[in-house]
Amino acid sequence: MNDFFDHDAERRLIGSAMLGRIEPVDPQMFHDTQHRSIWRAILDLQNRGEPVSPQTISDIMGDKFDDLALLTGYMLYGSSLTANLNAERVRYEYNRRGLIALLENAARQLNKKAPVESIISDLQASALQFAQRADGAHKLTASEVVDRFLDRIAKPRDVWGIRCGIGALDHEFGGIHKNQVVLIAGEPGVGKSIFTTQLGFQMAGVQYWEDQIVERKPGAMYHLEMDESRVLNRAISAYAHVSSHKAMTGKTTDDEQKRWLRAAEIIHDAPVWISDR
Repeated sequence: MNDFFDHDAERRLIGSAMLGRIEPVDPQMFHDTQHRSIWRAILDLQNRGEPVSPQTISDIMGDKFDDLALLTGYMLYGSSLTANLNAERVRYEYNRRGLIALLENAARQLNKKAPVESIISDLQASALQFAQRADGAHKLTASEVVDRFLDRIAKPRDVWGIRCGIGALDHEFGGIHKNQVVLIAGEPGVGKSIFTTQLGFQMAGVQYWEDQIVERKPGAMYHLEMDESRVLNRAISAYAHVSSHKAMTGKTTDDEQKRWLRAAEIIHDAPVWISDR
């Protein structure tokens, strides 16, 4: 958890605000508690229609903060040209901290032998609350829910979400849906990582499993235990039906090399973004 923050981005964002560019970032997204308090003061000044400067920030914070030199130094970090990039960085690190916290909480419940159904339900509810807080997700009204229900009656279909490309799962769950968390659990070494990697590329249009309906939907993969090259090597090797160990050591036959290179082209063209940070 200690690595999931960027205090330099927070300083630059504060500096940009004092230069006149205030980005829509919730104070809770700042990791540093002092930065959080400073940002609240900045938003307060903005709401009052007052100028944002080291002096006005210090005045509104009162006894909580009186280091004008530090605030003046933050102005040197700021730039109106990069304010949005720093805001995205602060949001990104906040999202990572939140997701890790959700998973750690689920792991603690598993260790306490809590019912799996209860863990999944809590995880889904917490993830939805987190998504709404992090991204300002739109809250549905009752009329919108009714409209969706009537639309499905008028146009009945087995899959109304995004197809995962596995017919049995799509039929059972109706696809993958917005604001939904799908938890895949299993013993170590049973293939959870490679399965979810294949699933991600399958949803992006890569046909891992034959005779399945797939769509070409863009997506992102976040890996906390493998770097990007290992993820891609596994994905390519699985599609080519070539051992990833053989591919990494170069001990492949001519036919395996051709299959692997062809698979690499297909994987490369898939609209999937991979992050290993």
